[in-house]
Amino acid sequence: MKSEEETPMTNVLWTFLVHTAAMYLAFAVFVVLCFIIVNALVKE
Repeated sequence: MKSEEETPMTNVLWTFLVHTAAMYLAFAVFVVLCFIIVNALVKE
């Protein structure tokens, strides 16, 4: 019974962590791309 009760909460926690990590990762990639583009424009 205990494992069945813990599983949904664990799934919600993992889903939250994965979505948060994906959001931060997407933001980091966006920042890096902007930095590369700005750096390329400054060099020219």
